Amino acid sequence: MKKLDVPVIFVNCAAMKDVRKSLNEPSADKRAARGRIIAYLERNRGRRQYRHAPPANAAVNKLMRPLSKKFGQGISGLRTHWPEIVGDKWAALSKPVNLRGPQGSKSLLVEAKGPAAALLSANAAQLLRKINQYLGQGSVTKLKIIQGRLTAPVKKDQNTVPSKTDVRTDLANPHENSLQSALDALGAQVKKR
Repeated sequence: MKKLDVPVIFVNCAAMKDVRKSLNEPSADKRAARGRIIAYLERNRGRRQYRHAPPANAAVNKLMRPLSKKFGQGISGLRTHWPEIVGDKWAALSKPVNLRGPQGSKSLLVEAKGPAAALLSANAAQLLRKINQYLGQGSVTKLKIIQGRLTAPVKKDQNTVPSKTDVRTDLANPHENSLQSALDALGAQVKKR
């Protein structure tokens, strides 16, 4: 190999970092267009619209309506309309507890008061027809009836036993109450002995 003895002089050479900068820098036209776009957006930018949070029931309804159409009404619909579905006689003796199983083969768990469970079991086909009429044909395929205690709302009739406050107010007037006079007579006889 042959060596060159002549020195080479580089004139007007840019440093490597300056070359890189010029390649990455956008041209003046691009910078101007970008500046115009930013200025336009700043002038025409609107304010955000303030909206209150939607009510929770609207969100729940949007979610539940399609599910209700797909799967039918659940146990809550049965509980609220139970007297209308099976009649007042059966509603006084029973209540729906749970609806189990996949679509098309659901079983309804009904709790009945004491020996009324046997009566409900005997009329299961009729009750099942009425329940399916309310929920849709084929919704419930089986009734499972269990014995239990039902707590019915107590209605105040004339045949019910009076409360303690009622007895005390009646005893306050001894002339009008025969019970007080009978108790006084009994007390007098006990004292004589």
